[in-house]
Amino acid sequence: MRCILAMFWSGSLVLLGNYRNMGPDSWIAFLLAAVFFLPLLWIHTRLIQIYPEKNLFEMIYETFGKILGAVCSLFFIFFAIHLSSLVTRVFGEFIQALSMPETPQTLTIALILLIAYWSVTNGPENVGRTSKFLWNIIWLSVAATFFIGIKDMNFENLKPVMETDLTTLVGGGFSICMLSLGESILCLSFFSAVPKKESPKKIYLIALIGFLIVGLIAILRNVLILGPTVTSLYYFPSYAAVSVLTVGDFFSRIEVLIGIDLMIAGLVKISVCVYTASLGLTKVLHAPNQKTMVAPCIMLIIALAIPAFKNTIDIFDFFPYFTVYSTVFEVFLPFVLWITAEIKSRLKSAPARPEPAES
Repeated sequence: MRCILAMFWSGSLVLLGNYRNMGPDSWIAFLLAAVFFLPLLWIHTRLIQIYPEKNLFEMIYETFGKILGAVCSLFFIFFAIHLSSLVTRVFGEFIQALSMPETPQTLTIALILLIAYWSVTNGPENVGRTSKFLWNIIWLSVAATFFIGIKDMNFENLKPVMETDLTTLVGGGFSICMLSLGESILCLSFFSAVPKKESPKKIYLIALIGFLIVGLIAILRNVLILGPTVTSLYYFPSYAAVSVLTVGDFFSRIEVLIGIDLMIAGLVKISVCVYTASLGLTKVLHAPNQKTMVAPCIMLIIALAIPAFKNTIDIFDFFPYFTVYSTVFEVFLPFVLWITAEIKSRLKSAPARPEPAES
């Protein structure tokens, strides 16, 4: 479960470092994002404690009942499908722009979602095992490229520190939180498989620390190699930063490793979204099997991903609006769910009043 969370957050690493107007202070905004996420982390873990061994939609139905539960579930289903379509399109643009410009993007997106379909239909445990294996590849690759790139780094690129105005810095931290960390409300779908004895806070905190280390190393690597000005010019700065690295005269094109890292992290994130959406549809439609809902979700994602944007510029221009729009699903709905669940839990645990004795 720790690896699922870390890989889910790492699916947004393709975007990290692309925060304009923050210069060398982008790493500070990244740390601020973790601070902003702590209240949401507490809400997530509290929901798991109130409803142990239940998934997100079981929590919703237990809290709101059948009618309101179905309505709230539809909101999260839509968010999971929309988020996965956005991530799929970003990676479709990433592959087409940097690796296969002549390959139709529709084919690329279809192949990405085909792998996600295979992963989800093999069960949530398959997503967990895959995440556990791939997480080692992610952090090893990021660490390796950082050490290989030390000879090309200019540590003056980190100066001056805290030159960015506070409003821009806080806004950047909030954007990173909403574009990555806050989306983990969808990961609650997997906690039904986590034993009650396990501490959800420990799971979240260890995953968060691992992701922060990897993300911080990636951002510092990009800024130190490219410089803050050049970094802000790229839509995929990690790929650009590593492309200049070489090991001696015989080993180059190291950026292929970063491309693979970003793709496998994105696939896990898409798989989590598809699993959550299909699980929610199964609950709302009373379908006999969650696996039968995976294909309809995949078709909806394709239908949203391809016509939604004209090009890469349109996608990245949409992210500021996504930051605001996603607060409904990442902040408001989880907060209402937690407050309602807390009230119902306390009412259930309250001791019954003794009946007055008959005179």
